[in-house]
Amino acid sequence: MIGYYYYRTRKNSISLSKPTLKKVIDKVNAEMYKNNYFYNYYKNSPVIIKSAKSSMLSTYFTGLMGSIYLNDYSLQQKYLINFRRIQRQINWKLDLKQKIKIILTYLPGKTSSFFYYRLDAILKNLKMNLKQR
Repeated sequence: MIGYYYYRTRKNSISLSKPTLKKVIDKVNAEMYKNNYFYNYYKNSPVIIKSAKSSMLSTYFTGLMGSIYLNDYSLQQKYLINFRRIQRQINWKLDLKQKIKIILTYLPGKTSSFFYYRLDAILKNLKMNLKQR
């Protein structure tokens, strides 16, 4: 499966620890390296190109949230400009699940990781409950 990887939660994980300027920048750079690889390597596959660009959109949104949390205005502007550029290119917005995962990343404690990894089941149950009403 292309672009699939296993995610492991560690105590000092960059993705679940409190953001610092270095962590935000490192996380965005690592994700963009992966996204650019798929974007450039699979240029003839529209499905992978769209997937890579949507991942870029999510990555820049995550960076934007981190820079807002850190009150770093220049970094906010950089990520916002890139976010809007990718958003215009694919004419697509983050879905609710992506937004919730990003917000959960910035909640303190183990509660956020509990919900983060169970989000699919939570959203599925929520949809089923709404349909039953």
